Amino acid sequence: MEGVVPINKTAMILMGVSLTSVLASGCAAKTVSSHQTHNTHTKSATAKSSTLASVSSIHMVNRNQGWAFTKDGVFTTQNGGVSWSNVSPHDLAENVQLFGDFLDLKDASVAYPNPVTFGEALETTIYSTKNAGGTWNKSTISGGSVKSVDFINSQTGWMLLFRGATAIKEHDLIMQTTDGGQHWNQVSQTSKTTPTDQPGVLPLSGDKAGVGFVSSTTGWVTGYSPVNGKIYLYKTMNDGKAWNLQSVPVPQKWVGNLFMVVSPKFYSSQVGILPIENLNGTVIFYYTQNGGISWQPTTPVAWVFGDNLAWDFFDSKRGFFIDGKLLKRTTNGGKSWSTVTPNINFSNVTELDFVSKKDGWAVTSGGELYKTTDAGKDWLKS
Repeated sequence: MEGVVPINKTAMILMGVSLTSVLASGCAAKTVSSHQTHNTHTKSATAKSSTLASVSSIHMVNRNQGWAFTKDGVFTTQNGGVSWSNVSPHDLAENVQLFGDFLDLKDASVAYPNPVTFGEALETTIYSTKNAGGTWNKSTISGGSVKSVDFINSQTGWMLLFRGATAIKEHDLIMQTTDGGQHWNQVSQTSKTTPTDQPGVLPLSGDKAGVGFVSSTTGWVTGYSPVNGKIYLYKTMNDGKAWNLQSVPVPQKWVGNLFMVVSPKFYSSQVGILPIENLNGTVIFYYTQNGGISWQPTTPVAWVFGDNLAWDFFDSKRGFFIDGKLLKRTTNGGKSWSTVTPNINFSNVTELDFVSKKDGWAVTSGGELYKTTDAGKDWLKS
C-alpha cells in the first residue's frame, strides 16, 4: 500500500456540486465498460527529457527507477532522474489533478476527476498499466470524483470518490476492483442522513482525506472531524463493506483540539505508521506492530499550522519530516528527531520521497524537483 498523493480540497469543493443535489439524485456509481488502448504514449517511447517541468508528485521505486506526475502527464525514469520518459495514456486529459498508486515500476494506476460544469454528474477516469505505461487499461466511473487510490496487489484496489459537501459534511463512495482496475464496484457509502456515528457506516460529517488498506479485508478511511478530541479513523475488516470508528489514544493535554488524519503507511503486514496532524501545531506519528489493531503515539513534532507539511518514512524506523521550514530526521520510528541543515530553502517543499537512508527526492510548490544522496544535507535540482 502506498501513501496517497496530497489532496487539494479546494479543487474538490469548487466543482459546482452541492451535497443536497447529489443526495437527491441517488448514490449509485456506475462503471462504464473498460477498454485497453495500445500505443498510448503522448510521446514516443524513445523521447526523453533531462528535466521535468511543473512536477506535482513523485514516487520512486528505488534509487534509479520511479514515476512522476507533471502538468504534461505521467513520466518514468530508469536512471535516477537523469532522464524521463513520457508514458501518459494518449487520451489523458490536460490540466487535471492526478491521483495514483504505484506497486513497482511496471504496475501502476492513475486517476483523475473529469472536469464538470454545474449540474453535471461527477465522473472519474482511471487508467491501469502492467507494463510501465506501454499500454493502459481505461475505466470511467460515473457518480463521483476520485480523492484517493490504493492497491494492495496487482488485482485488488480501492478508490474513495467524492459526491458532494456542505458545512463539514461530505458524502463519499468506496469503490473496489478485484481484476486490476478493469471493473469497479461500489462496496459502501457514507450515510445519507445521519451526520454522526452509527455502527457499520461512515458518517456524513467530516472531511474524508483518503482510503488505505493493509490486506484484502482490513483498511481505513481517514480525514478531519469538527469534533474536538475526535480522531477521524474508520476501520473496515470486511473489504470496505462496513466501517466503524477506531479508538486512538489522544494525549491528555490535546483532548480539546482538532485533528487531521492521513492514511496509514505499512511496511509489513504488521508494522505501520499513522500520521495525525494536531491543528494546534504538532504532528504525531502513531505506530502499530499488530497490523493496526492498536496505535500508539510517538514524540510529537512541532509544526506551524498553515505552513507546508511533508513527511516520508522509507522503513518503519527511519524517516524525514518538514515542519514548514526545517528538515528533520528520525532513526527510531519518531521517538526522537534531529534537525538536518540542507543547502536549499525548505519552506516551499510540499512532498518528500526517500528510498533509502541517503537517497531522497523533494517537490516544491513551484513544481521543481530536487534530489539528495547524502541524507538531506545537499540537494541538486533534477
